[in-house]
Amino acid sequence: MSGQNNNSISSASNGDPPFSQNVLAMYQKIRVMDPMKLTEALILEYMRQVPTRIESPEDLNSIGILLGELANVRTYLSGIYSQLQAEARIAKRDKEHKREAEDMAIRRDAVETVMDSVKAQYDACSRMLTAHKMQIDELRMLNSQ
Repeated sequence: MSGQNNNSISSASNGDPPFSQNVLAMYQKIRVMDPMKLTEALILEYMRQVPTRIESPEDLNSIGILLGELANVRTYLSGIYSQLQAEARIAKRDKEHKREAEDMAIRRDAVETVMDSVKAQYDACSRMLTAHKMQIDELRMLNSQ
């Protein structure tokens, strides 16, 4: 989680407080961000480049690390999403704060979209590892005959 952009929303770094505190701290930042800037910040912060193939043990190791990162990011965003979803529903009940309710729903939807993308990236890496393992197993079977 790089945190290098100006709209950084990440609170994760080495030596951070426990996971639940990070989620709540990030939620406090997100709930007041401009919805359009939030979408951009989420993409910059959490979208990863997924390799297209495995050609070496280093590639295999990198994909394994990426799987762990993607799982953590999705879990992290899921906590944020839950908070935003609850607040959007509460704000929707208050007819006097329609704009706030709409902004909260936009924020929730932005987090959900990035969560879905992170899941797709995770699934792609997982399928790639499965296909690689199947190829290795086939080669072993052919070599043992």
